[in-house]
Amino acid sequence: MASFGIIAEGETDHPVISNILRGKFPDAEVRQVQPEPGQPGGWTLVFDALRQGKHRAALQFNDYLVIQVDTDVCDDIGFDVTKNQSTLASLIVAVRFRLIAAMGPGFDAYAHRVFFAVAVDSTECWLLPLLHTRKPKSPKITGCEGTVNRLLRKANREPLNKDPARYRDESAPYRKSKILQSKGRQDPSLAAFLDSLPAE
Repeated sequence: MASFGIIAEGETDHPVISNILRGKFPDAEVRQVQPEPGQPGGWTLVFDALRQGKHRAALQFNDYLVIQVDTDVCDDIGFDVTKNQSTLASLIVAVRFRLIAAMGPGFDAYAHRVFFAVAVDSTECWLLPLLHTRKPKSPKITGCEGTVNRLLRKANREPLNKDPARYRDESAPYRKSKILQSKGRQDPSLAAFLDSLPAE
């Protein structure tokens, strides 16, 4: 049974990543590393955690580590990745390199155990395929939280409201492998994350 630690922006991202991992690895043990339950989140704290070596500590107790970050404010000072990339794939690669730089030297020694969940431009975008009744012509990658909440209200369901339990419930279908592969791959950055994960 594989174990995964997760360093993420916030508590709402953890249940989404956790459900995705369990859809890919049904027996996986998933542990929340950053932020700790009840603690504040944000991309700055992800970088702080990496600079402090929390990723190395997490790898002592987990087989793998997932590092999640959104790209919505990646061009902010301190994040320092321009959104003006030629392709979505190149944006994901640029963010990965930025996270690796924050981790300091020695990454090559454990690179095979670290996976980057780079959400373009937020993990709310990863929920949209579960709410669309028909596959859209092109995936939506901006302003997804508002769209998710609108679709939830239309379906007479509670909006997300930054509530981790709502994110857990709405991403729960991804725990089924067939749904993860069919619906999850409709979002390009989620597909990139799935492609990066180890074989089952």
